[in-house]
Amino acid sequence: MPNWLLIVVLAQLLYAVASLVDKFILTSQKVSKPFIYAFYVTALSIVPILLFFLSPLKITVGSFTFPLFANVYRPTAGLMAMALISAFAGFYGLLSLYSALKKADASDVVPVIGSVSAIGTFILSFVFVSEPLSQNFLQGFILLVIGTVFVSHFRFNKEVLFLTLHSGFLYSIKVVMMKEMFNIVGFDQAFFWSRVAIFIVLVSLLLIPNSSQKIQFYGRKTSKGGNLWVIGNAILGGVAAFISLKATELGNVTIVQAMGGLQFLFLGVFSILFGRVTTKHVGENNSVRDLFQKTVSIILLTAGFAFLFF
Repeated sequence: MPNWLLIVVLAQLLYAVASLVDKFILTSQKVSKPFIYAFYVTALSIVPILLFFLSPLKITVGSFTFPLFANVYRPTAGLMAMALISAFAGFYGLLSLYSALKKADASDVVPVIGSVSAIGTFILSFVFVSEPLSQNFLQGFILLVIGTVFVSHFRFNKEVLFLTLHSGFLYSIKVVMMKEMFNIVGFDQAFFWSRVAIFIVLVSLLLIPNSSQKIQFYGRKTSKGGNLWVIGNAILGGVAAFISLKATELGNVTIVQAMGGLQFLFLGVFSILFGRVTTKHVGENNSVRDLFQKTVSIILLTAGFAFLFF
């Protein structure tokens, strides 16, 4: 098995664990508001730009090469526009995700958002990037829709359903923008300017009085222990995101995307094995009927992912 496949499996496992920790942080009031948590996590996503300062060392780990400043140059207006769209979509998609996690289980929310994002990514890529739809797109689309309806009908209220659909659609915009940037300028250039765009988005939020007041007021209410949870989980999610992007660069992008369904499986397994012993803040405390619904929905969604990308 190629190394990059093992890396993708590890990334999806880390994503699943990070989702459960997100749920714990939000419902245990480690951070008072989803907006503050989204702001913190987005701010911490800029930190990987420090990897560029290791350029002179030319470090390699197996097939991985750390990003190099030599590959970064002044961006075009079009590139920065895509980077900013990706950054704004990423922040507000994260905000909707965290708002949904505050009200529903991670093993319900994350698969639906992933499915909506996958469908949206394919449609947007077809319309705006002229990428052909996969041969099995219709089968995958149908399975994802059925799986999403199955989860949302039995497990969501209207507010959570709207938040998951909104988050999934915004994530699809983010993915398409990043994918197009990688296609045009390569990994290092796209990654560097996407981090700069995130910084610009955060500064713009601080310049809006209402947002700035929220960040200052609720930020002061976050305990030191809460800050440690946020930083630790942001690092976990950041590592997963970075190695997933590098695996995309090294391997087959279709397979990497298809293996995104593994995150749903991991969450389902966590829910089935540990749901009855986790604290109320983590959720996943399910009856036999709940476990049956989750199992069926995760099977449908994972199968849909496989059809969509193969």
